Amino acid sequence: MNQTGPGLIDAVGLAQLRTSLRSVLTDPDASPLVTISTPTAAPTLDVAAGTVTPTTADDTIRGLVLVLSAREVDSSGGLYAVGDRRLRIMSDDLTVAPTTDSTVTVGADRYRVIATDRSVLPDMHDLLILRRQG
Repeated sequence: MNQTGPGLIDAVGLAQLRTSLRSVLTDPDASPLVTISTPTAAPTLDVAAGTVTPTTADDTIRGLVLVLSAREVDSSGGLYAVGDRRLRIMSDDLTVAPTTDSTVTVGADRYRVIATDRSVLPDMHDLLILRRQG
């Protein structure tokens, strides 16, 4: 049998898993629209107007937003705090990979990304840990 990645799943199984994950992570009933803004270059400074305009790639996609459990917070060594969120998304929906300089808007709430991680499954989804701004 022809295996992909580390040999744990064949191509057919991987395709089925991708389809299942996409259906959950993009389901409008479970996954709200989120906008991920990631800096792509230095901000533009207009000295005359006294303004700074960020240069960002903005992707509006669906993502599954989950509250971190008390166990995840406790075992993070102080990295995570009560109220932090996990955002699961399909990475191929993004134009730019998110970083800890990215921000995420969910409805009227704006979050900063405090950690990013790729899934162990190839090109499946990113895991972002979010903390509310303000």
